[in-house]
Amino acid sequence: MVRPVEPGAIVSAVWRKTRRSNAHDVSLISFGDVEIDVRGRRVRRGGKEIRLTRIEFELLVFFAQNPMTVLSREALIAGAWPKGVFVEPRTVNIHIGRLRRRLMESGGGNLIRTVRGSGYALDESEMSRQEEEALGDEE
Repeated sequence: MVRPVEPGAIVSAVWRKTRRSNAHDVSLISFGDVEIDVRGRRVRRGGKEIRLTRIEFELLVFFAQNPMTVLSREALIAGAWPKGVFVEPRTVNIHIGRLRRRLMESGGGNLIRTVRGSGYALDESEMSRQEEEALGDEE
């Protein structure tokens, strides 16, 4: 582009680039009883809609794109936060905790497994383990 650039030309160029890069993206991701509408930026669990902040949503999408994979705090920062934004690694803990609570408020178990010293993973076995422990407590 040659300067001065008309603002409409910039918007059109960005729109074309975004459409092309998102053309192959999956618009609906499911993990267990969680459904993520990426394009509509909506999350449902067990039929109930869950309201998430932008970062919580990006974290969940990144987890769902990498299920059962242990992701370090640094990988989560790179995958969920905007580029060029400085984020303390411990800030991830806070956002993971909030995401866990919101997912569990809808009536489901914990889907996020903490791997001490390594990071976090989206893992249905964490939910199964907690259900087994709860059943063991009832006996």
